[in-house]
Amino acid sequence: MKNRFYNFPALLLLLCYSSYNCYATHLVGGELKVDKVPGPSLTYKITLSAYVSGSATANLSGTLFYGDGASIDLGSDDFSKTYEPLGDDRIFVNYEILHTYGGPGAYLVRLEESNRNGGILNMTNSAQTPFYIESLIVIDPFIGFNTQPVLLFPPIDKATSGKAFFHNPGGYDPDGDSVTYQLVTPKQSATETVSDYTLPNDAKHYTGFDYNAANEAMNGAPSFGIDASTGDLTWDAPGLEGEYALAIKVVEWRKIQGRWISIGYRVRDMQVLVEKTDNERPDFQIPNDTCILANNPIETSLLAADQDGHEILFSSQSEVYKLSANAASFLTGKGPSDGTSFLDFNWTPNCENARNRPYTVYFKAKDNPAATAGPGLAVYRTWNITVAGAPEGLHGQVKNIGEITLSWNDYFCSAAKSIAIYRIEDNFDFPQDNCQPGVPDGNGFELLAEVNPSDNSFVDDNDGSGLDPNTKYCYRIVAVFQDNIGGESVASSEFCARPDEASLVTGIKDRAPGDHLEDQLAIYPNPAQKLINIDFNLPGIQPLVVGISDMQGKVFRQQQLLWRNNQYQMSLEGTAPGMYLVWVKTATHFVARKIVVN
Repeated sequence: MKNRFYNFPALLLLLCYSSYNCYATHLVGGELKVDKVPGPSLTYKITLSAYVSGSATANLSGTLFYGDGASIDLGSDDFSKTYEPLGDDRIFVNYEILHTYGGPGAYLVRLEESNRNGGILNMTNSAQTPFYIESLIVIDPFIGFNTQPVLLFPPIDKATSGKAFFHNPGGYDPDGDSVTYQLVTPKQSATETVSDYTLPNDAKHYTGFDYNAANEAMNGAPSFGIDASTGDLTWDAPGLEGEYALAIKVVEWRKIQGRWISIGYRVRDMQVLVEKTDNERPDFQIPNDTCILANNPIETSLLAADQDGHEILFSSQSEVYKLSANAASFLTGKGPSDGTSFLDFNWTPNCENARNRPYTVYFKAKDNPAATAGPGLAVYRTWNITVAGAPEGLHGQVKNIGEITLSWNDYFCSAAKSIAIYRIEDNFDFPQDNCQPGVPDGNGFELLAEVNPSDNSFVDDNDGSGLDPNTKYCYRIVAVFQDNIGGESVASSEFCARPDEASLVTGIKDRAPGDHLEDQLAIYPNPAQKLINIDFNLPGIQPLVVGISDMQGKVFRQQQLLWRNNQYQMSLEGTAPGMYLVWVKTATHFVARKIVVN
């Protein structure tokens, strides 16, 4: 008995090395997020988000290195700390602290913690391998204010042997920067990777399986990879039961002066627990990636189904739910039959939400079987929504021969850095319902100018040389977005005019192509004294208004007529000498001529 008693601690220690449950604060996943605090100082908030196994306190004992030579122990009271029990012997730990840097530079913020959990299959001796994560920030006035990408789904997940596994970090960037994903080898320090690391689909993890038929369809070798642009992680399919570690590098890109530049990254260390089960994962379908114009609602209803009839937990994550104003929403509930669940998505974006890069909406359906049926399995889907905000209200006037004055509604979208004005000779129609940004290339559009987004007018006089009075010019305007968003909005509706005195336009709809009624107006004599003759060849009998006004638009005389012939006389008695406009207005046209009264 005595001999057994003294060997029991050694047996317990051996068991602890093969099972993380014996350790109070063993890390099973985590990441660092470093964000600039608003204001002129170079103060940053550093957030450590970690998932640990063990007790309800889960105090960490590692060291945080700021990247500028300074460091701090995680046991310091300077940290703001929160703990949240998650069940399954898991606790979420959140540590926050502020740090001020001395000046511009690249800083590698990193965490070294000795307590990684034991039993990880794809590295050697994980219980004695330190846990390490890092985050690179670049402080540069040329780059400007920056917030690192947000990752919405936690770095722990479950899978089942023999069935394809799917995961997504759920990333987006609050500043509108672009984000890419890549798999990297987990590290145990700034300069060392973990010992003998192998990818989860390595043949050594498929003992007892036919490796060349170990995918879910049983017709090929297992695969493991991540989509660089969406973050969709696929492992088709896991083999041996146990825990597997992996690391995802999330790289942030910003478009500066037309070039995409990497402005930092963060590395997420995560684990996947593979268990054996006969449970089948749920499934659901999402709409195709879509594009909508601002101020148009987008609504969709999704239905997830589980062939085992298990309850489904349907959820969604996206930056569109976190917008400070005009946020999207979703509603979930039980479906029409057992083993189904619905999710209704609703969003009506406005022009403030317009940008060239799409919004990604993540959906997750996870079944919830009884404890004896094995782990719940999840399916992730990603849906991209592009919001296009076209400037509105483009119209114009011909105030002087050879020039056209354009006006449009105020453009309040803060994402715009300029309004681009394009011109083409004669009409050019193209569809706007496909959210094609800008104007089509190679179709004769000429970029005249880019003006401030707060401007709402522009005079086209052909750079001072005058426009051809006999040519019809058509215009569209486009909002150009800031560099971190990139690209252009959808083009506005078209406005057309001819810059001669016969095409004075004051908000009247432009004539239809091929219609030249203004060419039929003749006024004489000019100069005139007591009366003028108005000749206007109008087909059929039509109502119209004939009038005379000064050059500031004040109307002196007008007459509504039912036009039956081609000539009308108007008295000029009482009209002071000067220049005037004599005009004829039909239901669709406004045609004018300048005259001089002596």
